[in-house]
Amino acid sequence: MNVREAVAARTEQLLRERAMSRHQLAKNMAVGDGLLYNIIRGKNRRSVDFNTVCAIADGFDMNVIEFLNVPLFYNDNLDLN
Repeated sequence: MNVREAVAARTEQLLRERAMSRHQLAKNMAVGDGLLYNIIRGKNRRSVDFNTVCAIADGFDMNVIEFLNVPLFYNDNLDLN
């Protein structure tokens, strides 16, 4: 799994856990629904940058450490190439 896929999976996980819609998360992040949809569905051609990860975490009212501190982001689970 690459970083973009891990961010998408973590975002989907938190949406389910918090019973939050993508629309609500996008609103919390102050971005359009389309951008968030593209990130989650992997339609974004570029890798997800750190500012985007911070914005997603903030949209869930958590800090970036809380967002990233799950096994999905452990080095042995990520393809960093």
